[in-house]
Parts: sequence; C-alpha cells; structure tokens
Amino acid sequence: MKIPKYSANAPIEEITAALEHAGCVVVTDLVEPSLRQSVTEELAPHMARARVVSDDDPEEFYPGLTRRVTGLVTRSSTIADELVPPPYFAKDL
Repeated sequence: MKIPKYSANAPIEEITAALEHAGCVVVTDLVEPSLRQSVTEELAPHMARARVVSDDDPEEFYPGLTRRVTGLVTRSSTIADELVPPPYFAKDL
C-alpha cells in the first residue's frame, strides 16, 4: 500500500479519512521552507555519518537499506525550539 500524501491545504476530512484507512499519512507544507532548511542543515551531519544497513533481516526491527539514527529530535535545536511543543521535549536530555 502506498502512503497517502496531502498538502496542508487539503480538507481535514480527506486527511483524516486517509489516516484512518492507511494508518499513516504524509502532510506536506506544514512549516515554512526556512524552518525545513534549518532542520535539514542541523541533521545533515548526523545522517551523513549513519551507515546504511545493506542486509535485510526480517527478524530485525529496522528493515534493510535504511539509515539508523536514533534521537534525531534531540540533535536539532530547531526541532526542539520550534516544532515540538513543551513540555513534551526537554532540552536537558
């Protein structure tokens, strides 16, 4: 099944129906391009250092051909300051 994708301007009823049907949905353009660029720049070094696991072991939690970087939210001050509402994220972590 393909993950449904909607613009932030799409009717909420359509997005909700897609979420209920597929169990997930991508919503684009929720934040300003400058904010997305900041997150991209902050996370780029972490993603560059992450190795791609080439073996696909069905017994493993993560599938093959993925970059496995945990805690990305804690590696971007833009995410912590702008995208995750308090008190759900503690900068002290």
